[in-house]
Order: sequence, then structure tokens, then C-alpha cells
Amino acid sequence: ETDGVSTWTGGGNSSDWSDPQNWGGVDFVQYKSVVISSLANTYPEITKGIIDVHNLTIQPGAVLTHTGGTLNVTGLFTLESSVDVNGSYINSGAVGAVLNVEGGNVNVEQVINNIDLSYVISSPTDGSTADNFGGYYPLYYYENSSDSWQPISFSSAMTSGVGYRMWTDDTMVNFSGDFNIGSVLVSLSRTDGQGYGWNFVGNPYPAAIDWNLLNVTEESTIEDNFWMWMPTQKSYGSYSASTGIAVNILSSKIPSNHGFLVKVKQGLTSGSLEFLPSAQVANDAMYLKSASSKPLTSHFKLAGISAEGFRDEFAVAFVDGAVEGVDRYDMEKRFANQRHLFELFSLSGSLKSVINSVPNVGFIEIPLGYNALQTGTVGVELVNSNLEDAVVILVDELTDEETVLEEGGRVDVFISQKGVVNDRFKLRVSRVVTSDASIVVTEEQNSRIRVVVKDRNIHFFLSEPGSYEGFMICDVQGRVIRSGALSGAQFESLGSFSDGVYLIQLFNSEIGSVENVKVVVY
Repeated sequence: ETDGVSTWTGGGNSSDWSDPQNWGGVDFVQYKSVVISSLANTYPEITKGIIDVHNLTIQPGAVLTHTGGTLNVTGLFTLESSVDVNGSYINSGAVGAVLNVEGGNVNVEQVINNIDLSYVISSPTDGSTADNFGGYYPLYYYENSSDSWQPISFSSAMTSGVGYRMWTDDTMVNFSGDFNIGSVLVSLSRTDGQGYGWNFVGNPYPAAIDWNLLNVTEESTIEDNFWMWMPTQKSYGSYSASTGIAVNILSSKIPSNHGFLVKVKQGLTSGSLEFLPSAQVANDAMYLKSASSKPLTSHFKLAGISAEGFRDEFAVAFVDGAVEGVDRYDMEKRFANQRHLFELFSLSGSLKSVINSVPNVGFIEIPLGYNALQTGTVGVELVNSNLEDAVVILVDELTDEETVLEEGGRVDVFISQKGVVNDRFKLRVSRVVTSDASIVVTEEQNSRIRVVVKDRNIHFFLSEPGSYEGFMICDVQGRVIRSGALSGAQFESLGSFSDGVYLIQLFNSEIGSVENVKVVVY
């Protein structure tokens, strides 16, 4: 509409903005004001022609894609933000996709959920300064060589692709300047003894990016992982590309205006990360709020739950080709070191990991450590698991208690030692691995074991004596009733039991095998 406001609500037979069908048959050339609504059932794409708009607004969650043709905005170009999501402008960076707008007329909003917290942000434009945020507080960039945050002046422009720490008294901050449209190369450094390989970078585009679409490979100078500071939780989220597992966050997507951490590989003194326009995707979330994802990699997640109820996650992934020491599938834990958190980690060799990738075996014991800045009762919860026929047991080395973790269930433990503790707990995981070497288990017997119940006593016979070193017996609620070592004889007696259904697990940790047999005592 040349003299009013046209609101894009989707519809028509094409997603091409220059196709009049999308506008109810109106053959437009020039518009006074256009609002792309977050309620649209489809979103426009400019692929050709010349589009003239005076004021253009993209609501939170709405998307404008620009792959060809010219978009002229003579007035204000506004990307709106809400607590949940930002608006997105995706410019493919192609030679034929031209945007003409005055940088001073660009307004990219970012909601600040809580003005009492610090945030790590990144500019989608080339002209934003601390003055854009009201000029109350300076911006800080992370200096790897000194492991410290350094201020920049109020009038200094934010560097594209760099993450900045900030405070503000405003619940909405604004970026301005020309949009970053092409590729952005960021130089990184590693200073052992100071910042090691950690570098704060930032999404340079006015849309989300998918880490998996960046050209990070095994040959890259950085690890194929990222870490995200979540201000409202005061903790870190993590994503591992090698396993596809996201911990404390949603997925591999990094929203617009967000800064995050990457790490230069050990043994190098420098590295780089190139942001590509082709990695852009629509914003669909904000890391001011977080949730869990469920990738294809076989895994389970635990959450440490503090006395205040804050949660911090840790994951174990079962990966073909992984080893029990450090390998490329492991991801380092980034500690928040906050009193309100109970942070779990595992030891992968000498690495304190947030994702510990272990061999795809049937039985394994995994060391589980914690970081706590206060004593008291905390919880350990099995958040979710996509493992089939698996039992996860939390072993408390201090109290000698063993507890089967049920999905969604919580175990309370008392923490008497503050700080980083490597050896308080361990996880014992037994599962049936699907492979040519798998054992087919029937209700009460299989080819390797025969179980006999007489006078409520459980006995079993092994066709291959000495093939298993230990046993564990659980009831139907998953509680460990009895466990111990096997003698290596052909005949073993496990003792007397009350009426009920039990799962007997025999394991050999040396070769990573496990066998399950269900038995009924009556």
C-alpha cells in the first residue's frame, strides 16, 4: 500500500515476495510501510526485481529471506525482539542480492531479560557502540593473552564476529549500522597459562547461525564445539558437533546478537573461525531460556540440582571409535563457578568433560566429579536417555551406596566437601549392545547361562566358566538388591530372595560385555 501499512501474513502459491499472488493480486512497486508478521503462515523471499519500501519491520520470530534482486528501504529497517525470539533478516550474500538502507536507519532490537545480569552479545551491524545501549556502561572484550576482560571506549565500534560482555539499565538495547552480509573471518589465539584456547566470538548476522553449517572440520584450528553463557541461569550451555549433543541448550543454532565461546586446539598458538552467510537460519529461540535436545547419538544426560533448584547438565555419549581417554568426541566442561550451581563433570583422561564420549560397549564404569562452592544437600537426576536396555547406576564412593537412576527421577546426596572433587562418584552403566556379538536373552535362560530357582534361592550355570567377573541384581523398580564378584566356577549361587521379578546382570569390564537375564522368584 503506497499510503498505508501492508502487513505480511503469508499465503499465495509462492514464497517469492516479488510474486503479486502473495499480496492478494496487488502488483506492487513501492510501499510506504511493510510489517512482516510473526503470525504469518509463510514468510517472504526476495529473489528478483526491485522492491521499494519506506519503513520495513520484521516482528519477533518472523523472517525475510533475500537471495536475489534489490531491496531499497528509504526509511527505518527494524528487526524486533522479544524475550523468546528475535526477528530475522537472511541475506544470502550473493552478488545479486542487494540491500540499500542508511546504516543510521537500521534498528536491531535485543531484549534484556534481567538488567541485574551480565550478558555476552554480538553486533549484527558494523556501526554499533556502547552509546547504542544508552551509554551507561562500557563494553568489554575478552583478551586471551591475559585471561581478562578489557573495556572499549563508548564510541568504539563493535568488531564483527566478536563477543562482548555488557551491563545495562535498559530492558531493550539497539544495534545500528550497515548489516553484516558477507563472510566474516575472526582471528583467535591460545595462551597456555593464561586464557589457554578460550575465545569469545559472536554471531555477526541479523539471523541465527547453525554451527553445523560452518566449515569446521577435524583439520580446523579450533575444536568443533561451542559454549554459550546463559545469563538467567548463570551457567554454560554446550554443543558438540562430533556427537550432535546439546547440553543445557536447545541445539546447534546460535541466535542473532549472541556471543559465545570457542577454543583453539591444544598445541597451537593461534587459529581462526570464518562465519559464512550460508550458515544463516531463522531465529527460533533465545538462550535466555534453555531446554534439552534429543540427538541420534546414543547417550544419556544427568543434571546436578542445587539446593536452590538450579540445574546444570552433563552427558555421556556412546560412540563407535571413542576411547576411555581423551578423544575428539569429548567436550571440555566450562565451569561457571557460581554458588547457586552444582556442576557435574566426568574425567576423560585428564580432561574435565561436559560430554564424555565412551566406547560403544555393554558395560563401563565412568568417574563422575562435581564442582560446588557450598555444602549441603543436592540432587542428581537422569534427565533423559535414548539408550535401550540400559541400567545407569550412581555409585557414591563416600557412602558406598548404589542407586539405579530412573529417567526423570532424582537422588539426593549430601555434599560436605566444597570445590572441584574428582572422585566422589562414579557411574556404572550396563547395556545390551546391538552387534554381531550380541547375546540374545530370553526370560530365564540363554545359550550361555541357565538360571534355576529352588526354595527362593537363585543359582545359575555358565557354559563358559570365568567369562564374567561380577554380577548385579536389581528389582523391578531398578534398585540394586545385591552385587558382587563371581568365583569363576561353572556353578554359582547368589543366595535367597523374596518373591518378585529380578534382573540379573553379569558383566566383564575388561572386554566390555554384559548379559541380562530376567528371573521370577515365587
